[in-house]
Amino acid sequence: MVLNWIFDSSHQKPEEEQNGHHQDKLLLEEQLEEKHNNPAQDKELFQGKLEEEQNEHDHNKMEKSEELTMNGENFDHKEDKQDHAPHLATLEANYREVSSFSVVDFELNSANWLNNINQQAQQRMLEGLNQIRQSLQADRVLVYAFNGDGSDQVLAESVDTRWSRAGTSFDLDYSLTEANCKPYYVVNDISTKSFPLCLVEALQALEAKAYIVIPIKYNDQLLGVLGAYQNANPRNWQESELRLMLNAAAQFRIPLEQTAFIRNSQFQQQQREKAVKQERALGKMLQQIRNAKEDERIFQIATYEGRKLLQADRLAVYRFDEDWGGKFIAESVSPGWTKLIDTMLVVKDTFLQENQGGRYKHGECFAVDDIYAVGHQACHIALLEQFEARAYAIAPIFIGDMAGDKKLWGLLGVYQNSGCRKWQKEEIELLRQLGLQIGIYKIVKGETIKMVKLVLLMISGNQG
Repeated sequence: MVLNWIFDSSHQKPEEEQNGHHQDKLLLEEQLEEKHNNPAQDKELFQGKLEEEQNEHDHNKMEKSEELTMNGENFDHKEDKQDHAPHLATLEANYREVSSFSVVDFELNSANWLNNINQQAQQRMLEGLNQIRQSLQADRVLVYAFNGDGSDQVLAESVDTRWSRAGTSFDLDYSLTEANCKPYYVVNDISTKSFPLCLVEALQALEAKAYIVIPIKYNDQLLGVLGAYQNANPRNWQESELRLMLNAAAQFRIPLEQTAFIRNSQFQQQQREKAVKQERALGKMLQQIRNAKEDERIFQIATYEGRKLLQADRLAVYRFDEDWGGKFIAESVSPGWTKLIDTMLVVKDTFLQENQGGRYKHGECFAVDDIYAVGHQACHIALLEQFEARAYAIAPIFIGDMAGDKKLWGLLGVYQNSGCRKWQKEEIELLRQLGLQIGIYKIVKGETIKMVKLVLLMISGNQG
């Protein structure tokens, strides 16, 4: 079954279809499970509550107009004479019919149906972005949505030919969440702001000098972001330009919400495929470790295969000394980065020394997305800068005996040098498993050596 979104406001729909607007996305999932057994019901399935939502939007717009500020930026009302009403009216007219569905084919499978919806939505979002960019005379306007793991996905982008496209994803701001996001963010000149380094780098990738960013929310859920960017120079954004973006964001909420099921399904499928791939690769790597006979070969397999699996810049094994200092004894590093085992013969981490391994002696793992954004002390940051690390995750390596006694032997660290990185739970678990296997190998090897010594002692005793 294919459901087409009808956006052309020049074609008038019957009254019963005009009044329909939006249905909860759970009905979409139920529709897939029912396999469309009732075509008559399918015809009316996606009719919703456009008028109710529009009234709510108008009410919210009035409230916003009373409390409109610029997060420290001042509007120049005297120069604010541009009329954005025609573009906004066209944009609203298009999205007013965003969910006026008509069933054209009940025989096609659900995948084709969902793909059709997604393609139609992206096309209409692009048309809306073009209208916004034309009205604002901005260099770039884009809309992106959030995935289940917090990463983002650029859904549509309108950009002047002088500038490169943003790509399919980028990390605009790690700190933007449903709980703390503001109604809007307006910056006239990013060079005057003290932003986190990750955000600065993301804005540099967009070539932006100034921007307006509007979080898109529904029922307190953060769906995505609508952003307009000025690249050529700083810009004093006007009040009417902010109002245009606020109203446009309310319209973009509709396709973002209605395609959320599609995006989430695709994301979950990708995650499942990734998990299967990682599980197979981990199993193969662990088998290689079990078959290896020498420490050097074990560490070589663990660091090289582990780094490839985690797609990181460095994976290294760090061994503690008696005084809880230590050194790197094995690593795999991407081309272009310094080999730590060649340059850092001894590593003095005063915190680990003073706390005899810190959290790691309790079996904890630790991950940092950005070393400059977590409150590390200056000496700790300086040490990590020597590692060329921007983000990292650490897992403990324990050794012991078959009786169960164990001690913290070392650490397994994965490092992202090229930039910030959002570590996923699955990645941390993979690192923990790898550290565990190294420790098991050391235990088995230690017990084997003890057994060999015992056998040799018994043989020599018998010979005596």
